[in-house]
Amino acid sequence: MKLFISKITLFLVLLQSCSLLEADYGTKKVFKGIDLYYTKNVTELEVNKLGEYLLTKPGFSDGSKADIQLNKVDKTYEYRIPIKKGLEQDKEVIDRYKFIARDLSKNVFNDSPVDVHLCDDRLQTLRVVVAN
Repeated sequence: MKLFISKITLFLVLLQSCSLLEADYGTKKVFKGIDLYYTKNVTELEVNKLGEYLLTKPGFSDGSKADIQLNKVDKTYEYRIPIKKGLEQDKEVIDRYKFIARDLSKNVFNDSPVDVHLCDDRLQTLRVVVAN
């Protein structure tokens, strides 16, 4: 009986941990396969603008699954996207995301600064790319 109760307790702890992990991503809004999570620092209008913009970009509008997070710290937007570990060191990848940061700033966020956070599969930052 003790073993049974221990297993149930372990299961509930694991279940709660998973729920907390998901909750840390923020609120989720889906745009044709793009799961766009956003924090309380971002308005739904900003999320909708980003989501609709991403749908015009190749690779996002093809129905492929993508998880992205949008956050805002002070006046800077954080566009958080998972990449394959190791690619955060690749100069071409970094240059591409510098371009993306400038593009998002200009076309989505009214010239506000945008930092791209290259993340692992749990949206933990591996590297921050700033558009210079």
